[in-house]
Amino acid sequence: AILAAFAGIMGDFGMYILYAGILLFAVTTLFQLVTLPCEFNASHRALVRLRETGEYSNKELAGARKVLSAAALTYVAALAVSLLQLLRLIAMFAGNGKNRRR
Repeated sequence: AILAAFAGIMGDFGMYILYAGILLFAVTTLFQLVTLPCEFNASHRALVRLRETGEYSNKELAGARKVLSAAALTYVAALAVSLLQLLRLIAMFAGNGKNRRR
């Protein structure tokens, strides 16, 4: 409804802005996907460095591994939310186009 109202007020220019917004959101989602392996690698490298120092017990390293894994998984959750939001925007836009043609 919001997209339809915006596109209706702005006409073709509004549709171009909607296209651009969805495209830019897709680019940010793609960026999140591309950086995901870097985040997992960073968590792994941090754990290796902690282990190399020899200053931490196995129990502390296990806790660090859990925390670093949880930190990396926040990026997975952010990507999932971004993908769902992108699909929602596309569905709203597609629905707007169907309503407009009638």
